[in-house]
Amino acid sequence: MKILKFSLLALTLVLSILGSIAYGEIKVPPGEVLPALFGRSSDYYNSLIANIRVPRVISGALIGAALSVSGLLTSTALRNPLADSGILGIQSGATVGALTALLLFPSMTPFLPLFAFAGGMAAFGILLLLSFGRRGYEPNRIVLIGVAVNSMGTSLIGIITLMNVYKIRDAISWLSGSLVSITGSQMRIITVYTLLFLLLAFLLIPVLKLLLLEDGAVIGLGHNPTLLRIIVSLCAVFLAGVGVAYAGVISFIGIIAPQLARRITGHGMETLLPSSLLIGGTLVVLTDFLQRVIFSPMEIPVGILIGILGAPLFIALASGGKR
Repeated sequence: MKILKFSLLALTLVLSILGSIAYGEIKVPPGEVLPALFGRSSDYYNSLIANIRVPRVISGALIGAALSVSGLLTSTALRNPLADSGILGIQSGATVGALTALLLFPSMTPFLPLFAFAGGMAAFGILLLLSFGRRGYEPNRIVLIGVAVNSMGTSLIGIITLMNVYKIRDAISWLSGSLVSITGSQMRIITVYTLLFLLLAFLLIPVLKLLLLEDGAVIGLGHNPTLLRIIVSLCAVFLAGVGVAYAGVISFIGIIAPQLARRITGHGMETLLPSSLLIGGTLVVLTDFLQRVIFSPMEIPVGILIGILGAPLFIALASGGKR
């Protein structure tokens, strides 16, 4: 039964990718899609597919997968289902790092993911430091502190943009979470970084299982829960940083995808992680596809639309509603 569900999730993602490549403001005839993917159609369709559609769609799928797995790792490491990189300020911290490279050190843009990772890690460090009370780590405090860290990151973003107002015009849509400007070379960078850290996430499944236990039980098994939490979080922050570096802030994917995955394939980490990955990629690709079809010729950043969809779910989870 689980194999069938995985197959359906994978098929949905593949069909979403193919549909998103084929359709948009400029429609590609169905018979030209596959030839254009291999450069065997007209020069016009070959260029449209290879230089615009494929980088945008494939990057969207990878970024959605990265953010969903990042959310799963973060919520598991911090033992709070509401712990998502967007909610906790990790994405805003990563945005500060990426903006620093883009606006203040433009020659360093090839290292954009590293700047985003540094910013996200700084935000996570503050978050983790403030989450330890007298009785050690307290997961119930994490969201409240995360809101404060997110607010601080947003304020820093505002300061940086105001100080560089003449350079920020092209980054407006990026700040809202957009796939519009992703190029083929950027897609290759996203692919390498994302696949590398997704592989690491799969290797961390035994650690994730340990972190589902109470800290006392983890210590009793001979492990340091704080160290394990930091290792998992490093992977989560880098996955979030890659997404932010090239698509801006896309919140709630890290909450929506794992929650849907739990209801579809169950709670086992071996099934939860890959199903979250597939659902996250599908959500971003489908949302971007629908906005191109519905709002064409306008471009609504995918981060805005996912934020509108994700906010009600977040409120429901925060209020403790099981439905």
